[in-house]
Amino acid sequence: MLFRTCVSLLVLAALSLSSCMVTNLDRNWGSSYQSALVNQQLDPEASVNLDPVYGMDGPAAAGNVSAYRKKFSAEENKAPPGASGGTTALGILGMPGQK
Repeated sequence: MLFRTCVSLLVLAALSLSSCMVTNLDRNWGSSYQSALVNQQLDPEASVNLDPVYGMDGPAAAGNVSAYRKKFSAEENKAPPGASGGTTALGILGMPGQK
């Protein structure tokens, strides 16, 4: 009985002390997120440069924007006949036309 009590206390002490340990995960928590965030910046010093950006003029940019918006108009993006987006009986009946 005394042996069992001593072993139980030893195991309890070991478990309670192991829960206080600092792991590598705790020390490096969030470092991969911060590293990925910093690596996505093309030029970290870009906010210092206040020179205007030269490139596409206004009418050309407006033409590109209107062409982009036309891609999403309701007339051009109609679903083909029979494409309701719901479930079909293909999995149950097989290919269309089969009975």
